[in-house]
Amino acid sequence: LMSGLFAGLLAVAIHSFVTYNFYVPAISLLFGLYLGYFTQQSHPNKQWQVNLHRFINPWPFRIIICSIAAIFIFYASLLKISDQYYQQGVLNLMINRIKIADHKLTIAANVRNNSNISLAQGVIYSMLLPELKKHQKKYNAMYTLTEKQFEKTLALNPRNGLASFYLAELGGKHK
Repeated sequence: LMSGLFAGLLAVAIHSFVTYNFYVPAISLLFGLYLGYFTQQSHPNKQWQVNLHRFINPWPFRIIICSIAAIFIFYASLLKISDQYYQQGVLNLMINRIKIADHKLTIAANVRNNSNISLAQGVIYSMLLPELKKHQKKYNAMYTLTEKQFEKTLALNPRNGLASFYLAELGGKHK
């Protein structure tokens, strides 16, 4: 039981470096409960714990655990803030407030590198292109920026069909 519990906790901890597992409150809560259970079961002898405290000061361990919890809470709050800015940016994009949407999505992109944020920024840049047709230098710079944004989206998520579509449409309009 203990080896299975340890393997599961380790798998979730390692997987959280790749995705946002701990962003989901249910996973965070279960991870904490199972970690507590694992810690309790790995030290069932209370006499041994009392004797251990004579030789090892528990405060550094508590400080480390509190620091890890503070980092986790800070990171989760940053992800929540990024999501809020992304949602505000998309809403502003829907009602054609391009500059506000670009500002909100830029803030969201600074916090987290996400293919959805990158795609929305590419859409904004492609919407600004027709306004710049008169100024060839600005148009070429914005075209390059738009193209790079869609390529970044495809690099983050190669299966994103919208980014491929917009990139192909962008290439067709430019020629």
